[in-house]
Amino acid sequence: MTENKFIRFEKMEWSGGHVTELWAVVSRSSKAHLALILWYGLWRQYVLSTFEDVVFNTGCLKSITEFIEELNRLHKTKTTKRVYCEVCGAECTNNIVKSDSGRVLCNVCGVQEL
Repeated sequence: MTENKFIRFEKMEWSGGHVTELWAVVSRSSKAHLALILWYGLWRQYVLSTFEDVVFNTGCLKSITEFIEELNRLHKTKTTKRVYCEVCGAECTNNIVKSDSGRVLCNVCGVQEL
């Protein structure tokens, strides 16, 4: 995952058995924890929570954004139920067509129910 010459990401341990991950944004020079990246349930995604009086340049913000996007992508991959077309076998997570007979078809292969 993305890091740069100023910051790194360190996986932390939750107390209390959380399912999602907790990450610290750590300064490479001072080793200080600058912010946390954690799961925000109301928005169903990982977010950045900074400590008071912390500033980031655009390079650090870009690295943080890329890191959070990757965490969200991985989380979605773990929790998404995979559905496959019964005709072509393609993964149909965004193109599901359920016919009257209950068969799972998809828009990927363009096959109509026979």
